[in-house]
Amino acid sequence: MDLPWWPRSLRDAATDYLQALLGKTRPFESLLPLLEEALRRAPNPRVVDLCSGGAGPWETLLPELQARLGSSVEVLLTDLFPNAQAAERCAAQPGVSYEPQPVNALAVPTELGGVRAIVNGLHHFRPQQAQEILASAVAAGQPIVVLELLQRTKADLLASALMVPLSVLTTMPRVRPVSARTLALTYLLPVLPLALAFDTVVSTLRCYTPEELLDMAAAVSGAEGYEWQAESLRCEAGLPVTYLVGYPRVKTTSEDTPELAPVDWEFEESEELELVSV
Repeated sequence: MDLPWWPRSLRDAATDYLQALLGKTRPFESLLPLLEEALRRAPNPRVVDLCSGGAGPWETLLPELQARLGSSVEVLLTDLFPNAQAAERCAAQPGVSYEPQPVNALAVPTELGGVRAIVNGLHHFRPQQAQEILASAVAAGQPIVVLELLQRTKADLLASALMVPLSVLTTMPRVRPVSARTLALTYLLPVLPLALAFDTVVSTLRCYTPEELLDMAAAVSGAEGYEWQAESLRCEAGLPVTYLVGYPRVKTTSEDTPELAPVDWEFEESEELELVSV
């Protein structure tokens, strides 16, 4: 579905399916504290979402973040292939906007400041490209959040092949607006379920582990000035989630460090000092 010749109607239908699935399962809500901390470390309270497709999880996550941090929190959605229907749908939600012009995740414009996020998208990039995405955020001094609804395990690979077609059949009726073409390619000629099953299997094989994500982050120039966290877990719905979060460390100044009273180190000859390694 990354290939330019793939029909746009099928690409949009696929991202709309993922959007409906995220809205139904809400797999990333347990990570709200990490997103909140990343926003606190950003120059402005905005999420710049890369590879947004059908808008990702922000329709449900943004109200939660606004409740925690205030209504000033915004989300800007971007994509190399902007989804016009998603942009129209998001226009009705306060704080959400969709950039109408194509945005390449490997060349994010410098004026797009805020927490860079990439949801279900990093596996589309080869390791060197994925590292470039992390390096670009660090070079710009921006926090970055990677969320994946995938884990590279045999069980999840099998589940992708068997369960995704069924999931597409049961989820597509939730997609709005209803498209006769999409329904025909789902139920009459099941191109969409088969294409999404293939896409998910390949994506699962290409998904990065937490250890690989941390290794990529550690190799980025300036990574030592960032705090990095990565983990794989299961959400309440049982779906596999992998994440990487990186944000600038809090810099301490001399004003933040309390003065210590001088200590007179005097010992009698009979005293012994015990060295304790910590």
